[in-house]
Amino acid sequence: MASILIPVIGAAATLGGLFVFKKREDFWQALRESLVVGAFVTVAMLCLWSAMFGRNAARVVYDDHQNMTNEARILASKNDSLTSQSKRLQNDLLDCQKVKCAEAQAEAKAKRAAIRKQLGDFLLQAEGMKLQCEHWQQGNPPSKKDAIAWTKQVISYLKNNLDSAYANQFLTAQPEGIDSAIRPVGMPDEVLGVWQGLTVRKELLNKFIDGLKD
Repeated sequence: MASILIPVIGAAATLGGLFVFKKREDFWQALRESLVVGAFVTVAMLCLWSAMFGRNAARVVYDDHQNMTNEARILASKNDSLTSQSKRLQNDLLDCQKVKCAEAQAEAKAKRAAIRKQLGDFLLQAEGMKLQCEHWQQGNPPSKKDAIAWTKQVISYLKNNLDSAYANQFLTAQPEGIDSAIRPVGMPDEVLGVWQGLTVRKELLNKFIDGLKD
């Protein structure tokens, strides 16, 4: 604005001086010339001001664009970093899940092995009592009370380490399916009842052990 007022004020001063010191004809001639010069100067100053304003505006727009571009690059870099961190966390989570899964599988496998071993021990006990029954003539065969105590011990283990279905199946096992051809001849009825109960439960233990194999 000051750049426009300066030529206007200069032209006004020039015209005032002419009005005072020259004749009227000269004054009007000088006025016309001054107006032309003033208009030219004003237009020139306006063009210069417009160019300077446009240059400054373009510089501001360019600077804003550069700032936005830099911010976009920073945000893109942060996004890439977050994406990389997210992938690492996902991979770590998968690795952790795999480790936990492997640990759980190893634990389950060890538990099954321990159960198979204990059932195998029960199986050996049943086989020993069966042999005592088959050699009843040599004396000291296992009594029904001994067989019941062994059966209760196995049932308690099955309930605590497998589930009640195994225990119920073991408890309700009946010796009717035993082939009569394998029954010892001449064995007293009391000893035969113990032998039959041990035989059918021994078969169940073998079945349970087979079902727990890896």
